[in-house]
Amino acid sequence: MERQQGFVSLFTVMFFMILITIITVGFLRITGLEQQQATDNNLSSSALSAAEAGLEDGKRAILKYSTLTAGSPEKAYWQGVLNSPICNQINKDTTTRSALGLRADGQIGQSSLSQFYTCLTFNLNSPDYISHNGAGKSEFVPLRHEVGKSFDQVKVSWHLLSSSVGDTGDGVPGSYAPNTLLPPVTGSGSQQNWTNNQYPAYLRVQVYGVPNNKPFTRGDIDARTHTVFLVPNAIGISENTPI
Repeated sequence: MERQQGFVSLFTVMFFMILITIITVGFLRITGLEQQQATDNNLSSSALSAAEAGLEDGKRAILKYSTLTAGSPEKAYWQGVLNSPICNQINKDTTTRSALGLRADGQIGQSSLSQFYTCLTFNLNSPDYISHNGAGKSEFVPLRHEVGKSFDQVKVSWHLLSSSVGDTGDGVPGSYAPNTLLPPVTGSGSQQNWTNNQYPAYLRVQVYGVPNNKPFTRGDIDARTHTVFLVPNAIGISENTPI
């Protein structure tokens, strides 16, 4: 009888030792995973900060370039640096680096943080302009051409068709205008009814032409101004329709 009680006690001690070992190992594993997750989050945040810093340095470089006198040697020099396909050319060039207060290696913040942006390039002549405006809002976009060149067309798009609404597009409209007129919207709260019917947005586009020769009059601007009201419908038209 005494031997049996001793065996039970030994079995109980061994069981609790195994249980405590499992709990300890599990706790250490969870702690390690949490520490790794915290490190990954810290590295991701650091990488995002470095990328945003590179964008801000790029904005400052473009702003500096835009304030220089047109046709001056300094502006031509900055244009050459900014148009370079080499990564971080503004950091490698002594003049631009000194003017913007940059480091040659693209490092940001304290040296102990080891934060860098590794490749920053520019496109001073972007062919696209993307913006976001609410209903009833207007935005003026100045169109500046390169020296010796001019615009022959402007393409406007404002509704990206996709299977669903999200990052890939604006979805498929629920209804279209029966013709070039406004679709019927009845009752109070017409804006809400417009949304409920899932009509696509309508867009008014105006082009204002400013003569190169100065001074100019209101009549000179009126003669170079064109306006179109873009109404999406089920019948397509040529996208090259002059405005």
